Amino acid sequence: MRAGYTADDTHGGGRKDYRYPGAEGYLQPNLLPFNVQSVYRYEIPGIVRPDFAFDLPADFQIMDGGGDAKLGFIRWGAAATTASLEIDTQWKSTTSREAIVQDVADVVKRYAETGISEMETNGSKRIDVGGEKAVAQYGTWKYKKDAGISGSGTWTWALVIRGGKLYSIRLSMEGGVDAREARLNMDYLEKVASTFRLTPRAS
Repeated sequence: MRAGYTADDTHGGGRKDYRYPGAEGYLQPNLLPFNVQSVYRYEIPGIVRPDFAFDLPADFQIMDGGGDAKLGFIRWGAAATTASLEIDTQWKSTTSREAIVQDVADVVKRYAETGISEMETNGSKRIDVGGEKAVAQYGTWKYKKDAGISGSGTWTWALVIRGGKLYSIRLSMEGGVDAREARLNMDYLEKVASTFRLTPRAS
């Protein structure tokens, strides 16, 4: 986590082929990787020490994270009735005083270039992030053909600058739902984003 590795990068965290000594005779020898992932997720907040919080509904659980208080990320996920929801927040130091639409476009472009999703931008807007009308873009996404998995959905991505840090907040929904349900799910995620606030960190 401190080195920026994701749960899938860690020792056995996402590897289905890893063989744990002494587990060969068990019916489910892959239980240990799941336990590693569980401990990893439990420890994330204490390791990365975020200086912000959301009023997250109880159904949101930490999915991944890494880094530290200066540079890092945390991803939460929840299952809606017909879709999967994610809130991914990254942070880093910045000397900028204001985020503009081009900054969001650059973040989305880098994510699409290095990730497993194709991102299509449909427009820009402002959304409430902790009482501030933060600049955001929105659009649709789908897994790249070479990702080996299928899926698609919608996203909204906002940037906000607070206390010398840039917070990048990606709201994402995956699921085969109609346009009305997709909009309701994204409204729900944006409502959660509106509860963003800086919090004092224990030293």
